[in-house]
Amino acid sequence: MTALSFLDSIVGMEFRRTSLERFHLYGTPPRYVPPDLRKIVRRKLIMIARSTELNDLRIPPSNRLEQLKGNLEGYYSIRVNAQWRIIFRWNQKGAVDVDFIDYH
Repeated sequence: MTALSFLDSIVGMEFRRTSLERFHLYGTPPRYVPPDLRKIVRRKLIMIARSTELNDLRIPPSNRLEQLKGNLEGYYSIRVNAQWRIIFRWNQKGAVDVDFIDYH
């Protein structure tokens, strides 16, 4: 991936909260991201940004990519740990409405 295509993938991501977008772009952690998970969350946000198709997020298997149901129908998630998820919708541009939530 060239620097330009990586930049395009970052620009293509849309976040539900500007604080999470700032964390992704500049490393400024929002208070709601627990300190012990910050490196993992940032790494997974980069994974999402670099993905050119949804199935790219099936690797590593620990992401446990899944399509959500109920009030989050239309969203997908990858696991950060047993409690926390990064959720997003996927369209032709990539991930949109990206957020970090307490799933339980």
